[in-house]
Amino acid sequence: MKSPRAGFLAEVEQHRGMVAHWEAERAAAMAELESLQERAGEEVLADASAASRLSRSMQELRDRVDIAQRAVDAATPKLHAAAVEALLAEAVEVEAEQARAQTALDEFDARQAKLLGALEAFTGLSWVPRSGNEESTVELAVSSPNAMPPTVAQRPVLERALETCRRTAWALREVAAGRDPHQALRVPFEGPRFVGLVNGPDPRIFYTDSTWGSNAVLPAPAYTRSTPATGAVDPDPATPATSEEQIH
Repeated sequence: MKSPRAGFLAEVEQHRGMVAHWEAERAAAMAELESLQERAGEEVLADASAASRLSRSMQELRDRVDIAQRAVDAATPKLHAAAVEALLAEAVEVEAEQARAQTALDEFDARQAKLLGALEAFTGLSWVPRSGNEESTVELAVSSPNAMPPTVAQRPVLERALETCRRTAWALREVAAGRDPHQALRVPFEGPRFVGLVNGPDPRIFYTDSTWGSNAVLPAPAYTRSTPATGAVDPDPATPATSEEQIH
């Protein structure tokens, strides 16, 4: 069964094809009109009776340009509306991934708490997955073949997956609403693992093919500002997000 997003993407392609068709028709008619206007003077000088024919031909071409433009104007809002619906449908899909990521994180926390509780009952000490400053806590040591400091690797991975889904879905909805999420996406991740980090993530990792790239369904404002040759984006990376741009 076709998903809602697939249905809207089919509409996008249909309307995009109509826009492209009538833009090509308009361009062809304009080229013919310009060509006719350039040679009209010489043709009339050679044959005065050609004036009436040339006048009719020019008017016909002007009408073709006007009709094609009206067709483009009629199809463009339909294209935009379908693109917005496609992005919103994709956001729903990403939010479903976000829910699964939250479940995985919750299950990890519950499992970890159970294991640490069992370890505490066995040793009589209070164990934490990271170094603690309280007298009753002990660092949970894990042997490492490279003799590197022990870390609890799985939870940050789960946290990042959850936050990535959240920001991706939010960015899709912002672009669909005609807003620019780029600066807010620069905000560093929250959590103990990211404390002290000055630079946030590259915002582009939170855009999907629907909002970033030459085949985007509805390009993000930051993409339209990007330099085609390099993909560099215009906004200053050091510019902080305003309160109105915070991710919800």
